[in-house]
Amino acid sequence: MDTVDYRRLELAPGHRVLDLGCGSGRHAFGALRRGADVLACDLGRPELAEVRDIVAAMGDAGEIPAGAFATAVGADARRLPFADGGFDRIIAAEVLEHIDDDGAALAELARVLRPGGVLAVTVPSWLPEKLCWLLSEEYHAPAVVGGHVRIYTLRRLRALLREAGLLPLGRHRAHALHSPYWWLRCAVGPNDDDHRLVRAYHRLLCWEIERRPRIARMAERLLRPLIGKSVVLYAVKDPGARGGAPGAAARAHRRVRHWAPAGGENPGAPSEHLREVPGVLSRDDVTATAEGIVEWQLDSGLILWFPGGHADPWNHVECAMALDVTGYHAAAERAYGFLAATQRRDGAWHRYYTADGVEEHKLDANCTAYVACGVWHHYLMTRDRGFLEDMWRVVERAVGFTLDLQQPRGEILWARHADGTPWPFALLSSSSSIHHSLRSALAIAAELGHERPRWEAGAARLAGVISREPDAFAPKDRFAMDWYYPVLAGILEGDDARRRLLDRWDDFVLEGWGVRCVADRDWVTPAETAECTLAYLAAGLTSEAWDLFTWSQRQRDSDGRYWTGTVLPQEHRFPAGEKASYSAAAQLLAADALTGATAASGLFTRRGAARAASRYSRSR
Repeated sequence: MDTVDYRRLELAPGHRVLDLGCGSGRHAFGALRRGADVLACDLGRPELAEVRDIVAAMGDAGEIPAGAFATAVGADARRLPFADGGFDRIIAAEVLEHIDDDGAALAELARVLRPGGVLAVTVPSWLPEKLCWLLSEEYHAPAVVGGHVRIYTLRRLRALLREAGLLPLGRHRAHALHSPYWWLRCAVGPNDDDHRLVRAYHRLLCWEIERRPRIARMAERLLRPLIGKSVVLYAVKDPGARGGAPGAAARAHRRVRHWAPAGGENPGAPSEHLREVPGVLSRDDVTATAEGIVEWQLDSGLILWFPGGHADPWNHVECAMALDVTGYHAAAERAYGFLAATQRRDGAWHRYYTADGVEEHKLDANCTAYVACGVWHHYLMTRDRGFLEDMWRVVERAVGFTLDLQQPRGEILWARHADGTPWPFALLSSSSSIHHSLRSALAIAAELGHERPRWEAGAARLAGVISREPDAFAPKDRFAMDWYYPVLAGILEGDDARRRLLDRWDDFVLEGWGVRCVADRDWVTPAETAECTLAYLAAGLTSEAWDLFTWSQRQRDSDGRYWTGTVLPQEHRFPAGEKASYSAAAQLLAADALTGATAASGLFTRRGAARAASRYSRSR
């Protein structure tokens, strides 16, 4: 029952890991199974002996990957006997609340963490812990020797991390079903293990941990944002720092994103911006494509699909992200400035804008929510906290408008009419994209120190209905976006994601060209192909991702722009003569994800990627 998410920790084989306050060793064993070299550390001799015994048993059972290693030593967290910068990753789970001088302990952790390394620290969440303290004085110090000496707020814990020279990153909660158990124990007496209610609830927890029933998983997911027993914060040490000097981490480069980046680090350090895709796009090619987007941006900041055409807020944000990826940050900020200036009082934007104003008055939930994704992306690229703070109110209003359209099952209706009347149906691709936007909004909230449990709950409900109730959405299974968006948005992962993508490869992919927009029409678009590239990359199907991206370059014109689409086998451009800024933008974002070039390259895929053969073969 691990509290730390190893994906958010970006744990990779060969990492040197310190598990401080290891206790019985649950996180040490988890890191060891993932190929890390682990040093488990605790003051308790019986616990250390138990850890050593279990490590030996794991070795006998063949559970330790080749080359991985673990040992256990005794040490005081305030005076660690380890060299500066000796560890790539540190886990300190449920430790700080027991230490009088928690600042000294965090300073020591910062000292032994290498520059650019990541720390995961967990403490009891404020509300569940506060109730335990109110229910029983025997739960905490001084009644309990070595017990909890304080209750943390997120604000206090983040301040302590910064004082130690660590930059707080994402956070999440864990173990919601454990909170009522501890409340019950405190109510009847913390030492009364034999009370019938305590024993009954303990059996329930054992059943939940061992069996992982669906109802328990749903309850945990819904309750975690509100009453999760533990809160986990991730922090990175300034890559340029030697020790843990206060304030040093304010300049650190973000390596861990708020939500679920996959294991493994991008090869090498990310560069300022996307420069090339070796063997596919040269530096001149990338520059030409980016400058094509800049050329079509109006003085207002609005980025049109093409000159004389219109723009929608979703593709406008997509173009802004592409500009950031290629180093055109000022142009990207003008694009976000347009959104800040035109946002309605209810938080929405209209469906289409032209150089002269509003073209279509419908209020699209997905188009509205996507600003959160763009704002978070810009922050990952620039580390401009002032921008994040300036756009916070814009994001907050946009999310409010979007969640007001969420239905009891969890799906989010497509849009509102201009008079505010909601449309009667939800779209799978739209709701999937909204889920990704909500996770970005939560990342922004966490970075700025805001709690938004409604957003957490809304995202969880939305993910649940997308995963389990396809009938909640209008039938659009002919459209490629309904096929790959649940994967692109991070709702389906692992084997589920791979099965979904591979099962309909033949329906949607014209090999040598790319992705059909509609399964029964041989019209291939570079925008859908680029998005599908991201989905395959997120699913770990890197060979297929590279194929799709390479094939889509057949729709790149000599000026660096991309045709909107091509009808096959005639190879007619359709719409005739039309090139779209959003097609170019999607291609640049896919290029960044494939190469891992920038600090934001994992936003859609949770990993950098290198060209590699897929472990999964497509059935023919």
